[in-house]
Amino acid sequence: MVLTTAESLAHLAVNPQERLEFVHNNLETALTHVRLNLPVSCMYEYYIKDGKIFCQGTELFIDPEERGGVYTEGLQKALSLAQQGGVVFFYSPPGPVVFDKNPENKYREIKKYKFGQLYLLWKEGDKFLNIAITTDRETDGLLKALFPECRDVEGIHNWFLQNQEDSVIEEIKRMILNPGVFEGSIEDFIDFIGTNFADQILYASDYSGKRYTGRDLSEMIRKSAAGESLLPEEYRYLVEIAQRYADYKTQISGGLSRDGILRAYLSVYSLSPEDLREIYGSCNNIETAVDDLLQRKIDSGFRLNLSGACGGGSFDLGSFFGSSFSPVESSFRSLQDIFTDTDRYGKREFDCPTCGNRIRRPYNKLVEVCPYCDKEIPRC
Repeated sequence: MVLTTAESLAHLAVNPQERLEFVHNNLETALTHVRLNLPVSCMYEYYIKDGKIFCQGTELFIDPEERGGVYTEGLQKALSLAQQGGVVFFYSPPGPVVFDKNPENKYREIKKYKFGQLYLLWKEGDKFLNIAITTDRETDGLLKALFPECRDVEGIHNWFLQNQEDSVIEEIKRMILNPGVFEGSIEDFIDFIGTNFADQILYASDYSGKRYTGRDLSEMIRKSAAGESLLPEEYRYLVEIAQRYADYKTQISGGLSRDGILRAYLSVYSLSPEDLREIYGSCNNIETAVDDLLQRKIDSGFRLNLSGACGGGSFDLGSFFGSSFSPVESSFRSLQDIFTDTDRYGKREFDCPTCGNRIRRPYNKLVEVCPYCDKEIPRC
């Protein structure tokens, strides 16, 4: 699910400091979901202002090309329910990513999500907190406990991956658009999982092959809800190095470039704990050592084996520097909006014919009204 608006990304395109903060905030998420495929996500904060939804301080945009944009309506329903208390949950199953017939839909490269996402949402003060649990075939027991209509389905996870596409798409829509409510606090929900599924395996698809019990998941959700990192210690240093590296690329180029963002992401995608020991033992400064090591990996044809519920696969490291972004992770894919100056409608920047202010269109979208003078923009 893309968590940034085209308008906000357009602002990031001309605001280097905010662009850098955006990258900093997403590097740990990228490592958690795409590289390591841990079962519990970092915690996100939502709030509503002037009728608009914001996530982590940025106005929310959910790409309408990803599963037909049904996440938008599902999240709106979930937020409305969360206003009334309890822990709201809704499920985005594995299976097809594209719900339309558009051959240019960028998500066609992914074809299917291999894992599902169980979203938890609850209200705390004037904000909403959100944690996602990645699901695989081991999670069926928890899903049946939360969704009674699934109790007679043999192999929920496999059903979404193997059945006829049209029927699967309709069922995915139904699951996303019908959130449920757990009556109680997030602590009560954590205890529910830890007590009822204490020794039952609920997930077994992370980078290490570990099998997670309900007790394990409950502790991870508790840590995430407290704002603590879920990364193994050796990988926490990798996030710090990637953030320093992004700072370094910004400093030497006078702003964080497309190349700089790519290399910051690739550092968390490709560097290993063993690489960190080489970096720290280098005679060069850390940032230069990262640059050299990444370039050696690119030159040698190093392949990334990425998992993650947001898409994944095996990618040649050098292919990330092509003309388009590989569809690996939603916040990473959305960065194309920062750097792409043209789209299917032509140039994205133009001057308002009425007030003269410079406008940058959202990617592949037309602007009908000027955001500065509220006058209609005539179509050419």
